[in-house]
Amino acid sequence: MAKPKVRMPVQTLRVDERPGAAASSLDASPAASEVLARTAAAPWWIAFSFLAVLGLVMVWLPISRISAHYEINYNEGWNAYQQQVVADGGRVYGQAPVYEYANYPPVSFHVVGWLARLTHDVNGTGRWVSLLAFLALVALTGLAVERLTGSLRCAVFSALWVVVLIGALKSERIGMNDPHLLGMAFVAFGVYAYVRAPESPLWLRISAVAFVAGIFTKQSLLAFPLAVSIQLLLASRKHLVTWIVAGAAAAAVLLGLTFALDGPHLLEHLALPRVYSYAFFLSNIVWYLLMFQAAIVACLVWCFRYKPGSAAGLLVWGFAAANALAFWFSAGAGTDLNHFFDSAVVMSMIGGVALPYAVWASEKVRFRSALLTILLTVPFSIGVLTMLAPRVQEDLGTSRSIPRLEQEFAAAVQFVKSQPGPALCEHLLVCFEAGKPEDYDPFQMDQLVKTGKLAETSILKMLDDRHFSTIQLLMDENHPLAPVERPGFSQAFMTKLLSDYKLAMRTSTYAILVPNR
Repeated sequence: MAKPKVRMPVQTLRVDERPGAAASSLDASPAASEVLARTAAAPWWIAFSFLAVLGLVMVWLPISRISAHYEINYNEGWNAYQQQVVADGGRVYGQAPVYEYANYPPVSFHVVGWLARLTHDVNGTGRWVSLLAFLALVALTGLAVERLTGSLRCAVFSALWVVVLIGALKSERIGMNDPHLLGMAFVAFGVYAYVRAPESPLWLRISAVAFVAGIFTKQSLLAFPLAVSIQLLLASRKHLVTWIVAGAAAAAVLLGLTFALDGPHLLEHLALPRVYSYAFFLSNIVWYLLMFQAAIVACLVWCFRYKPGSAAGLLVWGFAAANALAFWFSAGAGTDLNHFFDSAVVMSMIGGVALPYAVWASEKVRFRSALLTILLTVPFSIGVLTMLAPRVQEDLGTSRSIPRLEQEFAAAVQFVKSQPGPALCEHLLVCFEAGKPEDYDPFQMDQLVKTGKLAETSILKMLDDRHFSTIQLLMDENHPLAPVERPGFSQAFMTKLLSDYKLAMRTSTYAILVPNR
């Protein structure tokens, strides 16, 4: 008996059509959910179990160390200073920048700063906000895909891939005191609000406000707002106007509140100059391409099969915008793989929306369940699996070192605290915990010098005058205490430092120097 021909799912609902009672999701064809539902349960259980375990392997370390008392990276100390200003009722942009810039928008500073008034721990509060924002991002991505496909299986698939891909890219950002994931959670809510009811003026306005909140948390989160704006331009200019007006109004309100609460120098702080180079670009791009080459190819194939005017075409524009922006930002000094988080999210969404194609392909062969299991697990995970063994080894090593890192951090904080006068810390959280004001940001000052905005002689004079009573530097095999250039410090700075300061304390992580006279 001949097998019935399986039709590829077709899109029956466009954003300019009013969703009926029976079709509650965007771009969801009844055929799509039927194709998914009639497959055997085993491939899905195997795939979801595999992804859940892989996701757990990717994120267990940052979640387990969320209460560890040491600096995960530079961003934690930098953010803690700004958040403490808000917690104390100060103005983040009250003064023009000189030796430190508050070069992020203010929303995360206020969210964490206000909560820290209850917890009395800005860094710990920032870590929990980051973790909860990550969980919200995962859930909202799944909800958006459910609206796009009408399938719970697609939603779970996409949500799990967000965990895996972000965990593989840069897991340390999960549960770290940094605004990126909080901003992404706002943006994810904006995407969900849009796909939930693109014909509804109310939900369009909610979407616009959520996007603005995300951008006022991290100014680089532009990919999904750009994708929605293009999609609305193609679907309905009337709705685009509604969306833009709401976003402009929200931006005006937040800008006014920023000037009123945080001071008039916002734009000066955001204008921190930055060195751009081909080397920075390559170091980030190559890693991204090596890890996700199969997923990128699969998403490109899917994008070329969909018409951009369809509702799921939002993901076409999102994929293009996310990757283009990530490539651009990757060329800047101090940038990291977190700029590819939007790319990871949109690839996860495309993976969920494209599941009917995997089912359709599996039904063309004899061992359909085996092929479906492979299609659900292998294409997006090849790069991640090739790097799994060293990643597990590295995470286990980091976990075992946490007690030592905490002990050394506490000793460094106590030493810096015991020295009167200003301090310079490469790990800003050391100076923050020691109660020292943020007088000098090494990374930002290095960028000012390299872009010609600040004369290095003014910084060298601070060393010559012994302005800092203590100077803390990172010290390991990759950062020797020698008169050579290192991230954040020029060769001239290191030469002058070693001439005018002497080593007073050393651990496996820190070197702390004091004036030699």
